[in-house]
Amino acid sequence: MKIVIIISLSLLAILAAAAAVIITSPTTVQVQAQQQIQLQQPPPTTPATAGSNGNVSILSSSQIRSEFGSTYIVGEVRNDLSDVVQFVQIVGRFYDSNDLLIDTDFTYTNLDLLRPGEKSPFRLIISDESVAQRIDNYTLSVNWDPVFADPSAVAAATVLTIQEGEQRINDLGWYEIVGEVVNGGTDDTEFVKVVATLYDETGRVIDTDFTYTDPTDVPAGQSAPFELTVNDEDISDDIESVKLSAQSQDYFAIDPELATTGTPPPASRTPTMPTPLPPSPQQQPEQQPPLPPSPPQQTPELVL
Repeated sequence: MKIVIIISLSLLAILAAAAAVIITSPTTVQVQAQQQIQLQQPPPTTPATAGSNGNVSILSSSQIRSEFGSTYIVGEVRNDLSDVVQFVQIVGRFYDSNDLLIDTDFTYTNLDLLRPGEKSPFRLIISDESVAQRIDNYTLSVNWDPVFADPSAVAAATVLTIQEGEQRINDLGWYEIVGEVVNGGTDDTEFVKVVATLYDETGRVIDTDFTYTDPTDVPAGQSAPFELTVNDEDISDDIESVKLSAQSQDYFAIDPELATTGTPPPASRTPTMPTPLPPSPQQQPEQQPPLPPSPPQQTPELVL
């Protein structure tokens, strides 16, 4: 399965008052190498940042070997900060049985932005199989950039709803997931991305993948379907549960696991992604006057 990382630039531009400093601290996760199963993803192209921080926590990780012989690290992170974060980078260092560093690489989470409390899966490919076979243990660290945004504006932009359809094993033994994403906002939105986290019966993350709705752009009040196929029979056999998440250039998806998630405002008053608060604490968000009963107020266009 071919994986392509695309950052939702409009969403980042609206939310991100790009911080001048990258937050870091010395939190790493060390795990003994395991063997199991994989899909495929190109190496990340964004330059790596330095350091790590436990406030964006690695919840779990596993080393998986696929039926095709490829190896990857798969896992899940959670944003434990009070701000939205972007560019969440996972850096891996790999050691042999003598604790000699033999390789290092990095990747990014499949969700481009993480709200407070939100989780995202990741997959880090170990491209050199001769190195992968020698891995005895590894460490992971996390880097990210903060996004300063008004929490009420983030909540107001949480208007995408995932309607899950059938999940099945097809004739090739591959796991298929189908569903729809509904745009509950008042503006059309672009590049609606659906992310799947795949768990085994113990709750361990065994793989992740993403796709886009068809079409990728969803008009206001409309829906678009999606289909995602896990083309590895071994992984497909081990899937016990699936979590689906979604984001677009303008909106977040409603996530029942997030305490900040609530019922979005009525359609006539739903704003798009919020204009973020700058780092300066003195500046407060502008108060908008009450909306008249009619005509309905349209969501303003997003400007990069």
